[in-house]
Amino acid sequence: MTTEKTYEELVEYQKVTQKWLGKKKDNENTKLGYAITKKMTKIIEKALKPLAELDEKLFEEMNDARAEFALTDSNTKKFVYDITKDKDGNEVQNYAYTVKGRKDREDKIKNIKKAHLEAGEALLSQKATIETYYATEIPADLTIEEMEAFKGIVIDPGNA
Repeated sequence: MTTEKTYEELVEYQKVTQKWLGKKKDNENTKLGYAITKKMTKIIEKALKPLAELDEKLFEEMNDARAEFALTDSNTKKFVYDITKDKDGNEVQNYAYTVKGRKDREDKIKNIKKAHLEAGEALLSQKATIETYYATEIPADLTIEEMEAFKGIVIDPGNA
């Protein structure tokens, strides 16, 4: 059996399942725990993959913008780096920029983030088809939030 859930609902499901599984040591050893664990991998692989790919694209485009506006040595054409220390005293190497290069980089990154935010919001409202697996026993101590998140994925809506 399958159901359609928005990506936003699936993100919420994922958060609530992690919280529920960690709430009590034995939650995983219940029929609901089995159903959640069984569905979790499939949901992460299939339904949440587009969100992860969107994040990967964001970081890639931001790194491209950092490299695009970075300062290079006029003779060797190699990147010039600023060497600083982090809070632990370790050396950190970052691209160096001219004042204009830094401004251009920040403007481009701001536009990249805005475009990705819009794409992410659009994706969250889209629906994904997932296979359901309903637990045959539901713990009596589920919260309303847990019941709502699990309903239609691991809890039969007719029994909720």
